[in-house]
Amino acid sequence: MATPTYNPENHINAAFNILRGNIQESATDGLSNIQDWIQTLSGSSEQVFTAIADELRSLQGHISNNDAGSIGNSLFTLGEYVTAAADGQTEVVATRLNLLGQDLSNAARQLKQD
Repeated sequence: MATPTYNPENHINAAFNILRGNIQESATDGLSNIQDWIQTLSGSSEQVFTAIADELRSLQGHISNNDAGSIGNSLFTLGEYVTAAADGQTEVVATRLNLLGQDLSNAARQLKQD
């Protein structure tokens, strides 16, 4: 049996689709995507990626508890971490990470307005 290959672009695209939709209606899809990201980032030796994985674990709990305020705070923190992770990446990856960071921050603002 062939081992599936990891494609980070699939994770990034899934995150974009969730964040650019109705964030409150995307919780189920979001939990699956969050778990995928945690598994992907947990093995990293880079501090910024382990910080992202830790914050994603917190976000899972906030979603499970339906705590909109804490979800918004986690999304904002993740936006900052993801933007920081863009430093030192290739131009294409940095651009995608910066956009994802902006989308996370925008999703946090959307939750605070609702």
